[in-house]
Amino acid sequence: MTRHLCILIASLVAACALAGPRDFAINVTPVFDGPIIWASAPLIVDIENKGPDASGNLLFGDVEQITKYPIDLPRGSRKRLMVYPHDSGYGLNAEIVLDLNVGRMTIPYQSKSSIGYGYGNLTNYVAMVSDTPGELSFLRLTGRSGGGNANAYYDCYAKPEDFPERPLGLTGCTGIILGPGSDRLTDSAVEALKSYALTGGTIIFIGGTSATTLSDPRWTPILPLQNVISKARVGSDVLEAIAGVNMKEGFTAAAGAAVRGARVRADRGTPIVVERPLGMGRIVVLAINPFEEPFTRWPGRTRLITSLVRSADHQRAASFVDGFQSTGNNYDDYSYRTSRPSLYGASGSSVKADPFSVTLPPASKVFWTLAAFFIVVVPINFLVLKKLKRGELAWITSPLISLAFAGVFLNQASDLYGASLSTATNGVWIQQEGLRDSMFVGTTQMFFPSGGNYDLKLQNVDQLGTGNQMYYYGQNRQSTQYDPVDTGSIQVPSLRAANLAFEEISYRQVVASKSMVKVERVGRTGMGTTFSITNISPGIFHDLSFAFKGIRAPGRSLTPGESMDVVVPDGPARIDNRDTDALTAVTRTFPVMVVVATVDTLRPGPQLGAQVAGRSSVRLAYFSKIGLMGDSP
Repeated sequence: MTRHLCILIASLVAACALAGPRDFAINVTPVFDGPIIWASAPLIVDIENKGPDASGNLLFGDVEQITKYPIDLPRGSRKRLMVYPHDSGYGLNAEIVLDLNVGRMTIPYQSKSSIGYGYGNLTNYVAMVSDTPGELSFLRLTGRSGGGNANAYYDCYAKPEDFPERPLGLTGCTGIILGPGSDRLTDSAVEALKSYALTGGTIIFIGGTSATTLSDPRWTPILPLQNVISKARVGSDVLEAIAGVNMKEGFTAAAGAAVRGARVRADRGTPIVVERPLGMGRIVVLAINPFEEPFTRWPGRTRLITSLVRSADHQRAASFVDGFQSTGNNYDDYSYRTSRPSLYGASGSSVKADPFSVTLPPASKVFWTLAAFFIVVVPINFLVLKKLKRGELAWITSPLISLAFAGVFLNQASDLYGASLSTATNGVWIQQEGLRDSMFVGTTQMFFPSGGNYDLKLQNVDQLGTGNQMYYYGQNRQSTQYDPVDTGSIQVPSLRAANLAFEEISYRQVVASKSMVKVERVGRTGMGTTFSITNISPGIFHDLSFAFKGIRAPGRSLTPGESMDVVVPDGPARIDNRDTDALTAVTRTFPVMVVVATVDTLRPGPQLGAQVAGRSSVRLAYFSKIGLMGDSP
């Protein structure tokens, strides 16, 4: 009796300690405030625990992918998490669940997002770092004629303290304006913004009477304007030319000296708009403050802002980068290995060394093999045994015939059983000279010879995507449960794979920059300026090419330490081809050189198994600032 009473009391104590919804105060808010935000815009989840100590995961995702955010919640604690919707239309219906050791509860949330429809959708989101939302609301008047969202702009806002510290949180932005208070951005947010520009984003600094962000030392190395001082002016021919509206009133400008190689539009020696490249994107300084008088009543500021954002350039860069996360991309025409091999590519190499080279038997062969099986196992088998008057042997011959035909099919996969754990990675590694971080965007195929749980050993992966269908030898099935875990970067510590499994992931990875290319000015010739390109990496540069002044030219392979000379001709950039690729397009506007090469020693993504060199193609796109350091051609 006493024992049963003790068990009852213990059960009651445990029941009392079990947390319920009333033990947690939870609030979900979008990081960006605006009338509409993009589907993958991040959210802030604030949690206060009023009950017993708890730990577990915040689960956030949709029908395609659920990500775990580990969380510890001691009694009385308050925690804040920034979560990122999966980059798909399903993000509109994302569900948030708090899964703890003391209970599980669903957190109600109604998305303000809109679905993006890829390159054809020309809706642009211009974000502003600001303590006072609404200052960009005049942009909502764009794109209204003709209906739809074509060329429409939407404004959104984020407080400096809440600004995303990962590039993933900025992928939906066409441009970002650093408003008042931007000097309070964290160091991680500043680095995230630089990575955002690296892949095609535009960052706009504003001037006016108080331009504290322009004096922030964290931005100094990449700003196109230095030694900024306030200067009073009356009227601006530059602003009139951009907006097509008279501007004759007095205002204060943040004047300074433009760095060499920057593009400058100036009024009688005072730079008004100054810009320079950062990777595929741009850093822009607008010397005036369009949110102060007299510009708040100037009808030209809408066109001014949209002209600085340059949505067409952003869409071109986004299309180029996104192509490396798509199956069968052909966006990279800098390399002879342009097309990413499919999961079942052409045969010809050893399957054991390259399991991705296996080919499935054609449907006709499968059909005739099965037809032959039924003919042999039924009429021929029984007719022969009947003629021999040994029909009882069918219990033995039928299984033997079945095993023989099964061996025919298994022979197609025999080499796969001897293959090792393998990966094949394809993508582009974007690197800017002088920048701390670079960015890899691509895909990795993986072959698992035996089933089990695998840690992909991902490092600094900012965004993860998986295909809807993963392939096995002889069958298709729905995507594997990857169980991604987000601890500031995405990990996949326990991918559950079956035998002979082929899996594929796409991802964006922030990588610490390592100097691999050196570009130096050699001198001048009668044809132009000569530059030396040196391979300072430990690997061979294959299929090297380079772009400058809107022109792309082939090079040659370079071994480690080897150099080649490049002559950049005098004269203006070539601008006749408006459909040129995103890398070359940067060189039409700015005096930069882009060096592109396939480097076999680069291995981003999953760090397991052997990388199949013949199936991998990691292209380095190196942006040299030759025109920004006194070496302007």
